[in-house]
Amino acid sequence: MTGLTFAGKVDETGEIHLPKTMRKQIAAAFKGKNIEVTVKRRAAKHSDAQRGYYWACVLPALVYAFNDLGEQMQPGNREHLNLMHEFCKNKFIKGREIYTATGEAMNLPPSTADLNKDNFGKYIDDIAQWAAEHLNIAIPAPGEQIEIF
Repeated sequence: MTGLTFAGKVDETGEIHLPKTMRKQIAAAFKGKNIEVTVKRRAAKHSDAQRGYYWACVLPALVYAFNDLGEQMQPGNREHLNLMHEFCKNKFIKGREIYTATGEAMNLPPSTADLNKDNFGKYIDDIAQWAAEHLNIAIPAPGEQIEIF
C-alpha cells in the first residue's frame, strides 16, 4: 500500500473538518511505521461540460462500437449507457482501499465522482485511445462534429 487520501475542509472560521475515522484508518494501515503527512489544496472537480461530453459523446460511441461487435445495445438506452459507464470505470480507474478501525482492508469500487478536471480529462483520453486501438473507432474530440450512419 502506498498511502491514504482524505478530503476535508477548513471553514471560514479556520476550523478544520476531517473524517472522524481518519486517525483510526491511519493507525491501522501504518501501525509500527514512520509516516509523513502532507496537506494540499484539493483540485477542482471535473466540470459539467466534461461530464456532458462523456455521457453525450464518449459513452454512446462505445455503445455503437459494442453493438457492431454483436451486442444488442442502443445509444439512447440509459441502461446501456450505464453499462458502458461501469465498464469504463472498472477498466480505467483504480478503486480505493480503505481500512477499518481493526485494520481490515476494504476495496471501494472505482468512481468518477472524485476525479478532478485533469484526471477526468485523462480518463476520457484513456478511453478514446483504448477505443481506437481495440474497437477501431475514433471518439470525436469535444466540439468536433461527425456523421454517424
